[in-house]
Amino acid sequence: IVIFHFQNEYSVVNAGGMNMEEQLAEITIRLNEMKFWAPFIFIVLHIIRQIFFIPVHLIILLGGLLFGSIFGSFYSLIGLTFNCVIFYGCYRLFPISFKKIITLKTKWFGYDRNFTTSQIAILRLLPFVHYHIFNIFLVEKNPQFIPFFKKAFITNIPLVICYTIFGELIHDLAWIYI
Repeated sequence: IVIFHFQNEYSVVNAGGMNMEEQLAEITIRLNEMKFWAPFIFIVLHIIRQIFFIPVHLIILLGGLLFGSIFGSFYSLIGLTFNCVIFYGCYRLFPISFKKIITLKTKWFGYDRNFTTSQIAILRLLPFVHYHIFNIFLVEKNPQFIPFFKKAFITNIPLVICYTIFGELIHDLAWIYI
């Protein structure tokens, strides 16, 4: 990305020659053409993001940027809830494979640390803490699926709302100030 100064006007241009506003407009047009598939692909991106080592917060920001705060929050909440369900299933089927994340949890928070659901919801807002560490707390506190599912859903709500709104604010921000 290159920033040009021409006649007291700044323009952010990438190597392809389109400025950021044109690129965002092009992406929005493509998403409108995709109708049903864009939200579906976004939800699937939430589910497979850990394979590509993409942070949760970045995907949620992307949802606000592309879909707005209402739909972006809705799609992100669905994707993160599916992600938690898959995590629960994998944790129950292969508990040995989660030894590294449990070690990380113990190193950061101690062996016998207990958090309430509201504390976990607030701690999920921290961008540099591994997302699934808090799922470990939820599984240890709620070993049955239904209570885990409810708590995971509730703890994802503040995360999704805050970062989706922030993504929409980035979308609405004039690119000249960046």
